[in-house]
Amino acid sequence: MNDLDPKQKKRSGNIALVIMGLVGAYAALPMCSTGTEYSRNYYNNREDCEQDYPASDCYRGTAYGSGYHYYGPYYRSDPVARLRDSKDPGPGRTAQETNRVSDKVVRVEKSTRGGFGSSARRYGVSS
Repeated sequence: MNDLDPKQKKRSGNIALVIMGLVGAYAALPMCSTGTEYSRNYYNNREDCEQDYPASDCYRGTAYGSGYHYYGPYYRSDPVARLRDSKDPGPGRTAQETNRVSDKVVRVEKSTRGGFGSSARRYGVSS
């Protein structure tokens, strides 16, 4: 009477496997590196960029309207990580002096380097 037919046993086993897989994936997720977040400041002109960075660190971006935007070097978004990396250029002179990003910064771009899947770039894999 309490015996399940073979189809019901198979379905119950599949459900158990799916649940175990989801629990395992959830447990493993924190172990996946999320990479390092970087920021980069954008300026309306080269002069504004050079107030924050040396001229050699200011780059001309793509054209917009009647001109170009300029951007500084990438720097670590995490201030603690910036302190540990002596080569990190930081958010610019203004931010280092006043503890806030320059009023001349029109946009801050965020990006992530490294993390899960980053090894694919080493082997020429692309999507």
